Amino acid sequence: GVDRARGPSCRGHRARQEVLRQSPPVRVRGKFFTEFFAGCGIVSKQARALGFSTREWELLRGGDSDLTLPSVRRPIRQMAYRGDILASFLAPPCGSFSLINSSVKRSESDPWGSLPQKTDKARAAITLGNKCMRAAIQIIGWLEKCGVPWVLEHPLSSRAWYLPCFKQLL
Repeated sequence: GVDRARGPSCRGHRARQEVLRQSPPVRVRGKFFTEFFAGCGIVSKQARALGFSTREWELLRGGDSDLTLPSVRRPIRQMAYRGDILASFLAPPCGSFSLINSSVKRSESDPWGSLPQKTDKARAAITLGNKCMRAAIQIIGWLEKCGVPWVLEHPLSSRAWYLPCFKQLL
C-alpha cells in the first residue's frame, strides 16, 4: 500500500524516517532480529536500517524457509535457547483465518476450521493456514520460554485470536 505520510510500504510496515535519522546504529554482536513468514521482508529491512542483523523465513521461498517443516524449525529453537534472537516478528498467512474469506468455514467456537469445508480449495487453505499457525505457535512458545520479545501480525477480526493458546496469552 501507500501511506501518504511515509511513502510506499509492503503490508503497511515502514519505520518512520525521523526515527531512522535520530537513532544511532545499533550493533549487538552475534545476535539478530528474526522475521517469520516474512513476505517481502520489509520489517527486517527496517531493522537492518536501524543497524540490527536480521534473519528471515518465508514459506513461499520453500526449502530452508518453509516453517511448516519441523526440520526448518529445529534450528530456530536452538537459536532461541542459545540467546541469539533479540526479538521476532511473525506474520503467518491470515487468508484462511479472515472473516472476508467466505469460502473457508472457521468460527469463534471452531477457529481451527474442523467444520466440513465445501471445496478442495477451502480444505487446502484450512490445512495450510493451520500448519503455518501451528508453526508460529510453537516458535512463540520457544520465544516466550526464553524471554524473547515477539509480535504476531494478524487483523483484529482474525479467527486466530480465538485459538485457545492466544486466548490464554491475552
